[in-house]
Amino acid sequence: MTNHVVLIDDEATMRRSLEQWLSLSDLKVSAFSNGNEALKILSPDFDGVVVSDVKMPNIDGLQLMEAVHKIDAEIPVVLMTGHGEIAMAVDAMKRAAHDFLEKPFSPEQLLEIVKRGLQRRMLLLENRTLRRRLAEVSGLSSRLIGESEHIKKLRQEIADLASTNVSVLL
Repeated sequence: MTNHVVLIDDEATMRRSLEQWLSLSDLKVSAFSNGNEALKILSPDFDGVVVSDVKMPNIDGLQLMEAVHKIDAEIPVVLMTGHGEIAMAVDAMKRAAHDFLEKPFSPEQLLEIVKRGLQRRMLLLENRTLRRRLAEVSGLSSRLIGESEHIKKLRQEIADLASTNVSVLL
């Protein structure tokens, strides 16, 4: 199971407290004081969950969530705020937040939400991998067997030529 949590909170005490709690729960935590730094480590292959405060300078939690979803729309993002407004929570959920927590919350509540997000992310990445393998097996790889560099190059050349209207002799 994936176990990586990217934690963003501009309040140092809260960030350290949550980082410690999540680390003690056997999760790998990368903690940041701002969203711009956190975005640098995210990719479509990111195998974890993002947990962010909403009210922060420069880039707030909702803007961060939008940026994360541009990287991969299916990275679970958990937003937390001490300024709980029902309208904000509804807006966040409409924008595809994984969950929304109002401070103060129990550490157990956050841990349960993070674990659900990690499980969801693990299943999604596994599904992507299986789809990719299935596409490889059912395509050219099932007919042109081998994994050497020459075979891989030949597969790529065939794939490149497949969309053209030319005769090819192999």
